[in-house]
Amino acid sequence: MLSKFRTNLGQSFMVGIAVSFVSLLRVSIGNRSAIGTILWAEDGLFPLCVRNHGLSTCLLDPYGGSMHFLPKVLAALIAPMPFSIWPIFANVVAALVVGVVGGIVFLLFRKTRHSLVLAIALGVLPALHTSLGVESVNVYTASYIPVAYLFVVMFLVPPIFQILNKTILWIFTFVSVLTLPSLIAVVIVALVVNRAKDFDGQKWIRIIVASAVGAITQLSIMSQVSNDRTARFSQESLGNWALQIPARIAESIVGPSDFSRAVLRISVQHTWVFAGASLALLIGLCIAGLYSTESRRSASAFLLSGLVLSAIPSIFFFPVNRYFVWLQLNVAAAAVYLILRSSSIRKIRLLVLCALLVPMLLNLPAKSFRVSEEYQWERSVSLAVRNCQDFGVSTSEIFFAPGWPVGSVRSFLTVYTDNRIRCSELLDQ
Repeated sequence: MLSKFRTNLGQSFMVGIAVSFVSLLRVSIGNRSAIGTILWAEDGLFPLCVRNHGLSTCLLDPYGGSMHFLPKVLAALIAPMPFSIWPIFANVVAALVVGVVGGIVFLLFRKTRHSLVLAIALGVLPALHTSLGVESVNVYTASYIPVAYLFVVMFLVPPIFQILNKTILWIFTFVSVLTLPSLIAVVIVALVVNRAKDFDGQKWIRIIVASAVGAITQLSIMSQVSNDRTARFSQESLGNWALQIPARIAESIVGPSDFSRAVLRISVQHTWVFAGASLALLIGLCIAGLYSTESRRSASAFLLSGLVLSAIPSIFFFPVNRYFVWLQLNVAAAAVYLILRSSSIRKIRLLVLCALLVPMLLNLPAKSFRVSEEYQWERSVSLAVRNCQDFGVSTSEIFFAPGWPVGSVRSFLTVYTDNRIRCSELLDQ
């Protein structure tokens, strides 16, 4: 038994390394110099906040209507480093985060006697999926995406949930809700999925308490928001989110293609008729699946959680690409899980899995928006140094990829979380 655990642990370590490598590879294929030259948006903003004001101040400073606990803690690892190597450290930290998630996912599936192929497939998915390539691949401040993926796996696959230690679940739930408060919705779905005769009341009490404490902490932080990034329900945002759902699901399976674009055109042309019917059908299938076999129950819960995780920020803020990554990642996970657990297609399931893999491999390179040479960090630092020298100011603005922050983004920068850098520190390096 011990030797088998050691084997699984060793394999999970190798899978984690492979996942980290894939994440870095996607950035490098998009732009060979990106790892050392491109510092993406909040990947630079958060370390700057920590460097200027300290971690505790930054954690308590609401940014974008949320606490962003894990990304800001990770930013503390980068903040003390020389400015010139921030892109390297940011990319390495991001790769390590997704690698750790991939390794844990693999280990959990193997420990619960799922097949090696299924464990590998679901382990590499948070680094390989097509949807990440636009702006989320190898971005540590988007670590809430792989964390949410791990959360879904831990809570919505009953054999995995049953073996997890109460204390581990308590801590992980608390940290996850501090990072992404909408994960409380996944806890609610998990209560339905994990209904069983051996229902562990103590475990659930700890989870609910952790969720409540995390949510209360988040709300207290969010109540301090005094800018335009406050949460407001919008019918327009609801409509835009719903209209994109059919196309986003198609894209999660076949990748960006004429087919997924055609689905989007149909949604736009027929507005609520097509989108509403598709959404109702999806929710109906999810609810029906929750009362079916264990594998269908988990797959349905994956899909339902993806819908909820994408809906909450989209409806209360505005639907942007990153919010749909949860949905697309969960759809792919549900498809992989069902295919590899199905006995009815045993002879062709590897072939079907390969068909799902092809669009991901074809879209492996990160998109130009994520890795464009136009937004080199060295150039931004040089411009900030020149401002300090030419105008004799004590601070200077500095910009991150993709030419960020600009426009409406400035409205939710705060006194502490902003893009001003001290000239004294710049000129000393």
